[in-house]
Amino acid sequence: MKLTRDGTTYTAYASKDGETWSRVGTAEVPSAAGPGDAGMVASAANVNYPGEGIEAVFSEFSVTS
Repeated sequence: MKLTRDGTTYTAYASKDGETWSRVGTAEVPSAAGPGDAGMVASAANVNYPGEGIEAVFSEFSVTS
């Protein structure tokens, strides 16, 4: 997963191999003020075990400008 920001526009990308990226969504966040504003989110469907929690694990997290 990769998240980019241009002004107040955030764009999310997904990749199976870490080299080829596909855009999965874009959102406008008017409250994103300065260069320090960033965010990360994860979502998953728990079809096999409804009502149980899901945990997302991130590795190699970095912030670039």
